Amino acid sequence: MSKFERIIIYGILVISLLFSIAALCRTYPRYISYEECNLGFDYMGVIVGVLALLVGFLVAWQIYKTIDVDKKIAMMSNSSRDAIAEDMFYRGYSNGMGGNGNSFFPAMRTCVAALNLNFTEEKAACFLEVIKSYEALLENDIQLIDKTKLEIDKIRFKSEPIDKCYKILAQKKKEAKEYEKKQEEKRANKNTRQ
Repeated sequence: MSKFERIIIYGILVISLLFSIAALCRTYPRYISYEECNLGFDYMGVIVGVLALLVGFLVAWQIYKTIDVDKKIAMMSNSSRDAIAEDMFYRGYSNGMGGNGNSFFPAMRTCVAALNLNFTEEKAACFLEVIKSYEALLENDIQLIDKTKLEIDKIRFKSEPIDKCYKILAQKKKEAKEYEKKQEEKRANKNTRQ
C-alpha cells in the first residue's frame, strides 16, 4: 500500500468516525431521566475523553516536532559554522599569499582561527605555504619568530604540516641567533679597532 493510499484511508476513517459520533449525538440526545431513549451511560464523557486523547496526541506531536526542529537547527548551524570557517580560512590564505609584510599577522591569525573551527589536512598544508611565503620576513627577527610560534601554538590540532611550520620557525630562530652573534662580534671588533 502506497503512502497516498494510506493517507486516503486514514482520512476516510477519521471522517466516518466523526459522522458516526455526530449521528449518535443527534439520535440519542443526553437525557437525565431514565426514559426509553437513554443509552444507559453518559456518552458526553466518551466524547470528551476522545477529544482529550486527540489533544494529548497533538501536544505530544508538537513536542516531538520541536525537538526534531532543534536537531535540524543544530545540524544547520554546524554546517554553516563549517562554511564560515572555510570562507574565513581561504580569505586569510589569499591575503597571506598575495599580501605584503603588513598582512602577515592578520592573515596568520585568521588562518589559525579558521583551523580551530574546522581543521583539515588540506588547510594545514595551505597554512604551511603561508608560513613558507613569509620566510624572508622572519629572517633575523627573533621577536617576530616568537610571536609567530605563539600564534601557531593556538592551533588545537596537530599534523605534519603544522610540525613543518615549527621546524621552519626553529631553523629561522637558529639562523637569527647566529646572525645576531655575528653582528655582535662585528661591533666588538669595530669598537676594539677604534
